[in-house]
Amino acid sequence: MELIEIANHSRPARFESDRDWMEHALARQDRAILGALAATWTALPLALSGALLGAIGGAVVGVLGVGAVGHFLGSFVQNQGFGVIGAAIGAVAGMVVGFGFIYFYLVMHPIQLAGALIGGFMVSSIAFLIVFTIEPLILELRGYRKLSRREGERIYPLLNELAEKMGLGAPPALLISDSLKPGAWTHMRAVVVTRGLLGDYDASEKPPRPDLDEKAVAAILGHELHHWEEGDAVALMMIAIASFPLVFLLNAVAWVRMRAEWVGVVLYAFIWPVWVCSRFVIVPLMSAGARQAEYEADAAVAQLGDEYRLGLRRALDELSAWERPRTGWEDVVTASHPPIEDRMEKLEADAPMKVTPVPLPDAHIRKKGA
Repeated sequence: MELIEIANHSRPARFESDRDWMEHALARQDRAILGALAATWTALPLALSGALLGAIGGAVVGVLGVGAVGHFLGSFVQNQGFGVIGAAIGAVAGMVVGFGFIYFYLVMHPIQLAGALIGGFMVSSIAFLIVFTIEPLILELRGYRKLSRREGERIYPLLNELAEKMGLGAPPALLISDSLKPGAWTHMRAVVVTRGLLGDYDASEKPPRPDLDEKAVAAILGHELHHWEEGDAVALMMIAIASFPLVFLLNAVAWVRMRAEWVGVVLYAFIWPVWVCSRFVIVPLMSAGARQAEYEADAAVAQLGDEYRLGLRRALDELSAWERPRTGWEDVVTASHPPIEDRMEKLEADAPMKVTPVPLPDAHIRKKGA
């Protein structure tokens, strides 16, 4: 399968057009998309910076004000800790003024707010369509490749069987990342698995020897195929593009930090409003949909049969989470994923619990029998 052939596997069979598929996908994260637009295109990061500067200035003014009052009223005011109270009041007032001056000065009226959101949505939509169109080139630039013969002998039978069982029609393109860390993830029109997930190679011409059994690997593929069918990667891409300035800064600082830790820490001190907007505005809005998407993908695998359900359970247990963050933005976004232990418990819900009794100490037995 050549990389250019990704275009022939653009959508799941149940959708009549790319537009239907995209509308379904974007509706799954509509609140997060709106939040990304609001956090990025309405000067919220600048307003947070203004709030910090206002808080610092207000605290200084508060302390100086208490000192001036104490000069006239005597040492009582200065000795009763009124300086701390003045600083606190000044910081709160300065924070409100600093935030409000920037945010409401730049986005003063509802019409301006609507204009900012509509403009951001139009720019983001155009950028999204461009990215969707050139995704094969983007995947190639990221270093993904088509499967070798040996890798294909191992994976294609599993992929085709799953596509048939799940009623997907033609499966999406399957690509390889040469990372040795076990992993798998979904792009808009392709599923990527790492070489580390497939297992070790030997000197023979045989397929790689897997660390996971066949059903566990198949379950991972099924999980990613469900994400592809529901368009979860489409929705995540739209969120990332809607907040692209934030994404760019987070990824750039993460890249620098990998090469010079202290430089990255210093840079974080300057872009902290970006992190706050991403972590405390966009991620909370994503969380409900992202967690539900993970549980749905797990459930889709479990519905294929107990062997797949238990295979996914083994994969979660052995790999903890095969979806490791690869960029600074993904590191923020993974905070919206459900805990692995919760996912494993849901997969165990229909399985009998196997509890091995723990023998009591001899002293306890003798005491009970006495």
